[in-house]
Amino acid sequence: MDKNTAERILEIASRCSHLADSSVEHATQGSSKEEFVTYRRRAGAIMASLFEEIMAPIYAEHSDLAPEWYRKMDEERSLKKL
Repeated sequence: MDKNTAERILEIASRCSHLADSSVEHATQGSSKEEFVTYRRRAGAIMASLFEEIMAPIYAEHSDLAPEWYRKMDEERSLKKL
């Protein structure tokens, strides 16, 4: 994937993840505890999927687009393999 496309996709995926995260706060209102816990788990699954299936593969291909914390984590993993 070219870098410009990767940047656009990362921007969209990041916004989606942020929206899923912020929606959890709204679920506290008008929901039972059980409904809230279920919703929070589902929102977390969406965020994890966005990261694992979309963002991380782009970071692997375009490491310069990865956030600093991800690059450090990736470096640490590489060192452990040695």
